[in-house]
Amino acid sequence: MSLDWFGRKTSVYGPSYSSGVLSLCVSNLPRALRYRAENLLVCFMTPGPKEPTGSQLQNYMRLVVDDLLQLYDEGIIYHTPAYPQGRRVRVVLLGVVCDHPAMCKLSGFADHSHNNAPCSKCHVSQDDLFSDESLRNEFAARDGEAHRQRCYEDNELLDNDAHTTFFKEHGARWTELARLPYFDLVRQTIIDPMHNLLLGIVKTQWYNRWIQNSALRASTDARARELDMIHKFLASFEAPLWAGKLPLRVGEPAGGSLTADEYKFAALTAWPIIIPIVWQTFINESDKDFESAQKRHLKAQEKFNKDFMAWKSRQELPQGSANMGKRGNRSKEDAEPKPPKQPNVRMQRDEPTNLLRLSTALKIFCGSSVQLELLPRAEVLLQEYLLEFKRMYGEGSMKPNFHWAVHLAQQIKDYGPVYNFWAFLSERLNKVLKSSNSNNWTGGQVEISMMREFMRAAQIDSMVSGFTC
Repeated sequence: MSLDWFGRKTSVYGPSYSSGVLSLCVSNLPRALRYRAENLLVCFMTPGPKEPTGSQLQNYMRLVVDDLLQLYDEGIIYHTPAYPQGRRVRVVLLGVVCDHPAMCKLSGFADHSHNNAPCSKCHVSQDDLFSDESLRNEFAARDGEAHRQRCYEDNELLDNDAHTTFFKEHGARWTELARLPYFDLVRQTIIDPMHNLLLGIVKTQWYNRWIQNSALRASTDARARELDMIHKFLASFEAPLWAGKLPLRVGEPAGGSLTADEYKFAALTAWPIIIPIVWQTFINESDKDFESAQKRHLKAQEKFNKDFMAWKSRQELPQGSANMGKRGNRSKEDAEPKPPKQPNVRMQRDEPTNLLRLSTALKIFCGSSVQLELLPRAEVLLQEYLLEFKRMYGEGSMKPNFHWAVHLAQQIKDYGPVYNFWAFLSERLNKVLKSSNSNNWTGGQVEISMMREFMRAAQIDSMVSGFTC
């Protein structure tokens, strides 16, 4: 089961509009057929222009869970040529795969900002989310039955204030999925590897740490810099079409924002080759720039100290002195001096090695097939990367995805390779629905129009594929 919201605007001047779609994927189908959008079961779409809250979403989910309970208890009888008398088929929900906000709404969890329960898999608190114990996955795992009990307790409360207090304390709210007797809300609610690893950790490393902090700079008319070396490498780099590619101007505004596929190709193929060469070429220049910046900072700090002492002495003068305004107030021009900012190190010598740790872990985690004996090695490499990232950049540079990633290995043990459960499939469905003709409808009518066109296309595809030559 997957739930995602996507924006759809008919004009750049129009207001934002968000539609949501809940879909089911048939896991019995071969992977080649499972990942075709027309084979998805679209259950409902939530009308815009805003996303529903977690409690509002359960009004839609009640109908879906009613059907799932019937399909589990009674099943459905299919009549086929092989079984003319009919064969009973039962259906179970294997897992929930969404981005993190949608996952929390569906399964009744709190999001990353909750003080007591920022993680759906373990009992880490907000204060310990980036501790060494958290990054080593040393906190006790959460229990699915305990969370189900919390959900029922929340459902029995009568007023909104009681719901708010309960959620603030326990980080749990009512979800209709708690009615499924076989469904483990903790184990079967999946942290999506696509959003967590590729659009989370890898993007943070590339964009937040290297692009925004000027570790990789664009070239100037006078000289070539780090991004120029990467662009020349990509221009001559050959890879099969199925492996993907990167924009030639990656890292610059002309290159645009990278997609999850592009981050996957970069982290597994391109960056492990070129980043160590870039660091080897420019690290000495970075060290010299940092030394110069430190000298400038020392001079600026000395000037600040003098200016601050002079400003402080002026503030101690009696009212009516020369620094006062016409009405005897302090002059607005005599503002408190601001201290100079500490210079940052553009490049650190251990960054290429740490990137290789991440790339090697992703190579194991993100493979189309996984050798279970290699998972412990991938876990160790990922934890080493996270701890080294924290040492180099500080805890303030880390994001909740860094903790959630430590639970990926257990999910692979439960569900197999990430190709079986990551959210590329639902993102493909979003693209199909956004490209449909909405006839300029607004409100709930646009969702009806999209669902009708999607179902019409799926039925036509089913009829055409049934023809034999």
